[in-house]
Amino acid sequence: MNIANQYNTRETVGILLAAGQGRRFGGDKCLALLPDGAPMGLRAAQNLSAAVDTLVCVVRPDDWALITLFNNHGFRTVDCPDAALGMSASLKAGIIATPEAQGWVIALADMPLIQPATHQLLVNELREQGGIVRPTYADKAGHPVLFAQQYRDDLLALSGDSGAKAVLKRYQSQLRLLAVDDAGVLQDFDTKDSLLEI
Repeated sequence: MNIANQYNTRETVGILLAAGQGRRFGGDKCLALLPDGAPMGLRAAQNLSAAVDTLVCVVRPDDWALITLFNNHGFRTVDCPDAALGMSASLKAGIIATPEAQGWVIALADMPLIQPATHQLLVNELREQGGIVRPTYADKAGHPVLFAQQYRDDLLALSGDSGAKAVLKRYQSQLRLLAVDDAGVLQDFDTKDSLLEI
């Protein structure tokens, strides 16, 4: 049976990693406002939610302002008490909270410019082909990164702040790069000054 046929329920879950401290940004950057007035983390959640069956936003348990923001807009939040241990802790919290998933879209809350249509294109690729999917723009690999359910144990074995890089390296031959016409897949915001460049 090929990987695509194993994808029977087509339950695709978006995991928005929003548990960072925002140290370089100087505070919770998920609440920082984009030029149109939308909070960065909320816009990232909205753009991703349009393409997935379920969305979970992984947050620090004490980040009440962000939890309230997500919940008020109908998005489920998942606490990550170990967020200080690095991005992998947040990723694992999202996966553990969604055991029903047949695939995950691992997205970053500080990348709000990825278009809903781009997310949909990537999700369609995962549903049709399985495996691992990642977008590229101008020949540069970007985000989000999508994983079929078969990589669950590898993702849950991650540690540190490098996200899923170890899994991508281990299964490089199974990674499919999908060229997209969306510079947002490369654009994150690590400092307040970077917001001025939009």
